Amino acid sequence: MLSFLQWILIYTLLESIILIMLIEISKQWVYKSNNSQKTSKRIYLMFLVGLLIYIVPQGLVLFPSKYSYSNPDTYSYVLSVEKSIPWDKMPTDPYYRGFPIYIIWGKSLSLVSALDAHSAFAVVHIISSLLIPILILTILRTVNPRVYTKQLFLLLYPLIPVTSIYLYNYMMIMIPQSIGVTFLLFLLALTFKHIKKIEEIIIYSIFILISLVHFGVIPVYILILLTASASLKILQVYSKQKFSTMLLILPLLVHIIYTVYVYNPAYVRGYIEYYIQLLIRLLTQPGEALGSITVTGTTGFTRSYPHINAFGPAIFLSLTLVGMYLTVRKLLQFNATLHSTVIVGALFLALGVSRWYFATWIPSGSIARYVNVYGFTLITIFNAYVLVQLVDRDFKYIKVVLVVLFTLGVVGAYLDPFTLTQGFSSNILINITKLLSENTTIKFVSSKNLYYIGPALSMIIQLYDKNTNIDLSYLSQTIEVTSKVFCSETIEILYRWEKRDIILLGRAEP
Repeated sequence: MLSFLQWILIYTLLESIILIMLIEISKQWVYKSNNSQKTSKRIYLMFLVGLLIYIVPQGLVLFPSKYSYSNPDTYSYVLSVEKSIPWDKMPTDPYYRGFPIYIIWGKSLSLVSALDAHSAFAVVHIISSLLIPILILTILRTVNPRVYTKQLFLLLYPLIPVTSIYLYNYMMIMIPQSIGVTFLLFLLALTFKHIKKIEEIIIYSIFILISLVHFGVIPVYILILLTASASLKILQVYSKQKFSTMLLILPLLVHIIYTVYVYNPAYVRGYIEYYIQLLIRLLTQPGEALGSITVTGTTGFTRSYPHINAFGPAIFLSLTLVGMYLTVRKLLQFNATLHSTVIVGALFLALGVSRWYFATWIPSGSIARYVNVYGFTLITIFNAYVLVQLVDRDFKYIKVVLVVLFTLGVVGAYLDPFTLTQGFSSNILINITKLLSENTTIKFVSSKNLYYIGPALSMIIQLYDKNTNIDLSYLSQTIEVTSKVFCSETIEILYRWEKRDIILLGRAEP
């Protein structure tokens, strides 16, 4: 039985070969774009259909999932807004307490619209997610004014993040990084537009401050600018796009000052060392990476139909490979800014995949997410540009194949269990909370359950004003605690989790 990664590799190669063959056949039929082409109502309709396919599933996941989140951090943000907790006492990472932009947005919208915290954050994320395809189109038009809007392109390009599966999943998780993706695109759009006027500089400065919403936004932005500048110098390519020193120094100073303010430098240094170790291991032991792909069997997230789900990432990666092919063959004009996104994006994905598949000895699994989300976002920009070039060719077979591949990709992505994940049923946790007596201490029998169930149960306990303590330690499953189990039957209804995953210590019910 082939693994999910192996199916992705097979489909990616096949789809890339098909598209490249069609490109070679269609070279004599290149359609010359016309910037004066009138925008018809049908074009707007195609764009609307693409956006609906892209955004509707997000709304169907976000709004009904009240108090049921796949990421433990979300519970802390919702609780902070619901209970109006002061900044310095918020149960969040220090980075989000010093200047809690994300929580401020949720709280402000909640006050203005009278929505509860969950709904307010859901609205913020829907708006942020809708801005992503709009900003990508803005970036494409900024770096290359010849990019125009054809009907098929407007229908398909909003679906590129969907086919990545990974990026699309995290766009539906209510955490600051999901919002950070949008502000990274804002910064890139402003930068590529040539910031010259005083009002543009003011707007840019405001966005730099807002970009502190997530730790990774400014470092990723700076890395893209450095990569683009280095590419121009190394290849000795002339370009009108020159990056001002201010575009590097100002965000770097803001980021360093704020990080030093909220963090102990030793804490940040530890994460930097993880990435350095990943990079060294990736360069010195590439055989381990290949080994994780060639091993037959199930790896990573469990999928019932990996051969179907693999169609999503396959079309995503195929566009990247085809883009590289077009660049090498000089059929795609080199653009330092766009190619810097795919270079940095590929590096990030290499680091993220390394952590998940053969550098599992690194204790923090979150460092894979930190780079993977930005990596897929950056490659999405490049893939959209490649899609423009493919649709630009007046050769119907390319368009037919693209429609078929995207249809398979989107269906495979939506059927993937990773795409539409949710947390625990809030009703189950609410019922457990109601059954708790006062002065009860809750312990967990494993660190995994403490990490995933603890924040959810803690939030609901505080929302119901229960005098209950969540113990930050956990017990060994070998410990006999039968006499201290409180309402053990409630433990059994925690679906997907074994009995005794939670131990409620306190007054035993008769």
